[in-house]
Amino acid sequence: GVELDRDGGGGGGGGGRDDRRGSYGGYGRRDQARRNERGFHGDMRPDARLERQLFDTEGRQTTGINFDKYDNIPVETSGSDVPEPIDDYTVETIGEDLMRNTQLCGYSKPTPVQKYSVPIGTAGRDMMACAQTGSGKTAGFLFPVIMSMIKNGGSVPPD
Repeated sequence: GVELDRDGGGGGGGGGRDDRRGSYGGYGRRDQARRNERGFHGDMRPDARLERQLFDTEGRQTTGINFDKYDNIPVETSGSDVPEPIDDYTVETIGEDLMRNTQLCGYSKPTPVQKYSVPIGTAGRDMMACAQTGSGKTAGFLFPVIMSMIKNGGSVPPD
């Protein structure tokens, strides 16, 4: 069933004002009408105010690893027909939505682990990656997942 919690409390899940989520955070079938054109809940259009709030770097110190120095790191792949690595983030390699977000985050090119993991994951292949903390492993795994979600849309919630 679907819970309607107007008190802001609630057990098991949800917990916000007018929360219509079930006990595990899912949405009931009657909420399907609230889905956007891609099958997800919420507005996926760019929001300039929110983008400034999340991504504005004015007055912030930004530090990180200079991955330009790591372009020549040897990478080992195994298996047959391993997809070729990508050299740059482009609309063709990561899609329009992720491209926009990588630009907002100030990421101009993939890290060494992402050069290989994004095309491997996009091809639906299994992978195991070992790299230092902060090397971009999580994004390398999630970009293909997010791209698939955007392309295929949301799924119908189970009964």
